[in-house]
Amino acid sequence: MLDFINLTYAFKNQYKAAHVIAVNPFILVRRNDHEEKGEEIQYLKQYLHFLSVAGADELIACVPHSDYMGAMAESFGIKFRPAYMDFSRTLKTIVPKHENIFVYSPDKGSIPRAIAHAKKIQGSAVIFDLKVRKINNQTEIFSAGENDIEAIKQAASKKFEFDINMIKHISEVDISGANIIMIDDELASGGTANSTAKKLKGLGAKAIYFAFTHAVCVNGWKLTTFFENPFEKVLAGDTIIRDDTNRTGGKIVDCSTNEVIAAAIYEAITESLKK
Repeated sequence: MLDFINLTYAFKNQYKAAHVIAVNPFILVRRNDHEEKGEEIQYLKQYLHFLSVAGADELIACVPHSDYMGAMAESFGIKFRPAYMDFSRTLKTIVPKHENIFVYSPDKGSIPRAIAHAKKIQGSAVIFDLKVRKINNQTEIFSAGENDIEAIKQAASKKFEFDINMIKHISEVDISGANIIMIDDELASGGTANSTAKKLKGLGAKAIYFAFTHAVCVNGWKLTTFFENPFEKVLAGDTIIRDDTNRTGGKIVDCSTNEVIAAAIYEAITESLKK
């Protein structure tokens, strides 16, 4: 990140570039967005501040962990352009057609991503859960009130023109015999993905397809992710290149982020030239 800041500074201040677009497919400090923890150094805020001082006019990042990244970049005068990974093209080649297909959102924040994929995979619907991250950094599903659940559904319907249902309401949606697509921003240990897939299998799902953008892959991730392997197939983005120690012998399908990043760069350049 320091090398990137140095290059940004050189382009803008030494070589006098008119406009600098910083492309960071993966930002290492993406999850440092808890300002309520006053004892912790805010590394994401610090990095974005340094990037703005160095002269970055825009920032393109793949699948930000939260809205905080964009808001903080904008607060420092950097136009933020998120590039969202699109797994639909590959999924359409491996998920059986003419069967029930649900795109599963594990939390409220992932609903837009699930809807975006469902719109591109013919005949699929969206189901969601609600989870909260606890103090020990573990996640758990929590029960929301009927009014809160209905508000989430109505908001999604109004914003995206797409109906969604909450999976915990079995009377609303039956996933027995269905193909479930899980899409997440990253895989670290793989524990949450593994347990979620098993939960969906327990509710009657036929097959689970799991896709993630950032292959963080902490120590032991393969054993945890594929323990009693609940997945039909796993797809991974290439914002972080998996070296030989993180290869899986074909258990994971690699998907390129080139297209979504290129589209964001093209949009940024086009807008810049109009000015």
